Amino acid sequence: MTTKEKTPQKIRLEDPALFQEKIVGSVLYEKQKEMVRSVFVNPRVTVSGANGTGKDFTAARIALEWLSVYEQSKVIVIAPTHRQVETIFWNELRAAFSGKLVAIA
Repeated sequence: MTTKEKTPQKIRLEDPALFQEKIVGSVLYEKQKEMVRSVFVNPRVTVSGANGTGKDFTAARIALEWLSVYEQSKVIVIAPTHRQVETIFWNELRAAFSGKLVAIA
């Protein structure tokens, strides 16, 4: 079965970071791939890093992946300010959804 024939759920089970590349169309660097993989195997994940290192970019794509592979799931997003959720996270989520390579529910 080729990647094109696999469902988003099967690709995610192989490797959550591969889902980002093949379904969402995002190219992640190694630390971002580590973030994605960690969320799907650990009950709690924290990430710290400098400004502009791709944390919000990656978090939005993780949320999209989670929502697309777990039916009737919810993702709760918190940040120090409403502005960070509204203008940063949601913009990243919209960009990820509009740029996806494969139709996802």
